[in-house]
Amino acid sequence: MGKKLLIILLFFISFALWGELKIEMSSDSQNYTLDDTISLTIAVISDSKPVEIKQFPAPENLMLLAKSKSTSQRIEVVNGETFKEISIIYSLTYSPSSVGKIKIDPISITEKGTVYTSNSLTLNIVEKSSDIKDDFENSDKKYEWPFDNEMFIVAQADKNTVYQGEQVTIKYYLYYRTDVDFAEQPALPSFKDFWIEELSKNKFVTNRTTKVYKGYYFKVTTIAQVAVFPMKAGEFDLPPFSAKFKGDVFSSMLSSSPNTIYKRTSNYLKLTVKPLPEEGKPDNFITGNVGNFTFSAILSKTNVSVNEPITLKMIIKGKGNIKNITFPKISENIDGFKLYEPIEKTNLYDDPIISGEKEYSVAIKPEKEGKFTPFDLSFSYFDPQKEKYVVLDYNNLEITVNSNGQILKTTEQNTNNTASVQTNENNQNTILTTIKPINETYQTSVNYENIAKMIFILLLFSLPLIYMLISFIIKAKLKNIENQSYILSKNAYKNTVKSLNMLKKETNDISLFYQKFYQTIAEYLINRFAISIKGLTTEQIGLFLEKKNIKESEIRSLLNQIENSEFIRFSNMKVTQSEMFESIENIKAVLLKIEEETK
Repeated sequence: MGKKLLIILLFFISFALWGELKIEMSSDSQNYTLDDTISLTIAVISDSKPVEIKQFPAPENLMLLAKSKSTSQRIEVVNGETFKEISIIYSLTYSPSSVGKIKIDPISITEKGTVYTSNSLTLNIVEKSSDIKDDFENSDKKYEWPFDNEMFIVAQADKNTVYQGEQVTIKYYLYYRTDVDFAEQPALPSFKDFWIEELSKNKFVTNRTTKVYKGYYFKVTTIAQVAVFPMKAGEFDLPPFSAKFKGDVFSSMLSSSPNTIYKRTSNYLKLTVKPLPEEGKPDNFITGNVGNFTFSAILSKTNVSVNEPITLKMIIKGKGNIKNITFPKISENIDGFKLYEPIEKTNLYDDPIISGEKEYSVAIKPEKEGKFTPFDLSFSYFDPQKEKYVVLDYNNLEITVNSNGQILKTTEQNTNNTASVQTNENNQNTILTTIKPINETYQTSVNYENIAKMIFILLLFSLPLIYMLISFIIKAKLKNIENQSYILSKNAYKNTVKSLNMLKKETNDISLFYQKFYQTIAEYLINRFAISIKGLTTEQIGLFLEKKNIKESEIRSLLNQIENSEFIRFSNMKVTQSEMFESIENIKAVLLKIEEETK
């Protein structure tokens, strides 16, 4: 009787110890062509032990090309309670054999008498990419964040209502839980009816942040940003941004074979573009001159001789679509003046608002004497911040042309180093040229061959000395670095304890306290073991410490302190002063044990 009761008791204990099981099935897209390969991911997530799939999907019209499996484990500490998640990830690659809708039925696993079932998938196979119609585009859900508990991309704009021609800055943020890299360089979306300027190359930015979203920790970094300028008014759905990532760099749920590629696509953005107002619009306003600008116009000379060339320069500076700014139009037929082909150049800056300056230069030749005000320059633009038009005039540029000027020949000295006019003897037409100052110099014969030989001999004898000097400097610097590293390692624990004790005076701000708490641990690991934990998962930190022959129990205690401090910092959890002091004493005890083990 006692034996039967023991068996029954063990049976119920096994059920009690068994936790939750989740099966998630996903594909890298819902629409494919016959030339595509289909990447299917099946995740079996348990909080007690690894659970494997015995039978995989075998849908009709799909041929299985490759299959791989990986296992990962994540441990989180919340309020002193440890939560464990064990995942087995299956990566399946299929090739479609015919067009049409293909349904992949749910996968079922039976554990301890309970049946756990995944979701199903429906894929659309077409002959070519132009046949793909995305039903998602007609749904309001396309504006929502495409949440995934491992990695997803978010598109965010600095404005959702703008004027025609006004800049909108769009940033694409990658939320990820383990370090990732691009599988290929992503391309920006195609923005129809927009002028675009890429603000930075698509690469991971070093100044990443950490955020908690839907109960998960995420590292967040900007992977692309673009400035778009709407060219017409209306309602627009800005297309999503897509990127592919390498699976082999994932050390968590997404870890897989090196050939596995994961695609992620951001949300859409809705933008309202208002037309420029008709009220107050200047007659000379040119569409595209939208922003905040200054305008100036200058002449290289205002008192010249007949046929003596001068330069008119106009400069526009400010914020806006500076490349597409249009200068005031200058008449080509100004009485008494000949105009030559103008030159424009643009200097562009982004930070992240597009700004810069644009310069317009044109050479002018006065052909008769007198006083002239030949230019009526008026530049107008629309300021979207003030919601009004601005007009900047330059109509007082006066030129005095004297009759005593002479046409200079190219052999004459021009001490002013200015543009002048030369007569072409073949056709008696005047053409524009530039005469530089001519200075009298005395030339002497120089034996360049002897000089070259002397330089060669000097270099030949000095190279060994230079090599020895550089070697000595490098060795001295390396020795200095080695000594500094030894001193930092030797004093790491003492300095860390000192920093932790100073932290007791900074308990008013919980987030700042645990930020400095985390930084103190990070500095200890750098100084003591030359381990930089920036960008590392707790599993990776643990592997580094294992190589230093530190006991698993001490490693786990240290990692728990790191995870606990990060959770409190980002979850806005209320912590008392005594609990902060307890955190300090706990980490000091852990570090002391590590010091004793590594002496």
